[in-house]
Amino acid sequence: MNRKSYQFCLIIFLQFAVHQTNIAQRISFGTYASEGIMIQNLVPQGLDFNLAAGGVLVAGLNQTVQVGLMDDEAVVLEIQAQADLDITVEIEIPAFLMLNVSNTIPVSLNWAYSNTGAVDIMTARSQAVTLPSGFQTFTIPVIRRSSGAPGPPPTPSHQGYAAPTGTAYLFIYGNLGPIGNINAGQYDGIINVTVSYTQI
Repeated sequence: MNRKSYQFCLIIFLQFAVHQTNIAQRISFGTYASEGIMIQNLVPQGLDFNLAAGGVLVAGLNQTVQVGLMDDEAVVLEIQAQADLDITVEIEIPAFLMLNVSNTIPVSLNWAYSNTGAVDIMTARSQAVTLPSGFQTFTIPVIRRSSGAPGPPPTPSHQGYAAPTGTAYLFIYGNLGPIGNINAGQYDGIINVTVSYTQI
C-alpha cells in the first residue's frame, strides 16, 4: 500500500526572563495517507499551549496548560477521501516533550472525529465523537451511515468514473505539563498520524 503521512512535531522553546523562566512553544505538522486520501491541517498554529496559557508558560510552577476540543488552539485535520469507504486512523504520540533525558515536559493528548458531513469546522467540532484514552487506532466511515451498517460494495474504479468524495475531521487537543524545574531550550516530540483505506 502506498502511504503518505501527516507527521507533526511538537516543539517547545524555553527562555529565561528576569526572576522567572518563561516558555515559548511552537508546533509544526506533516501527514501519512494512502493513495486517494488528502489531509490538510486547517489550524497551522494548532496546539499552541503558549496562547492557551495567555502567552506565557513558566517553568518551576508545576503549571498545566489545557487545549480543549472547542478551543481555537486545537489541531484540526481535514481528511478528504472516497465517501463510500472506511478509513483507519493511527496516531502515535510521545509521553513527553524532551530537551534531553533530564529535561522533559509531560504531554497528554486526546482526539475526536466528525464524519457527519459538516459544512464548517465549528459544526464539525460540535458534532465530534471523542475517543476514550488509549484508542490510538480506529476505523470510521468517511461519511457516517444513517443505518450504521456498511452499504453495498463501492463501484469499482473504471475509465470515466470519478468516485464521490467526502470530508471527515480529526481534532487533536490535550494537556501540557505539569511544567517543573526544567532548563531553557527547545523541547520537542513527534506525533505521527497515518490515514489509510480500511482493507476488507
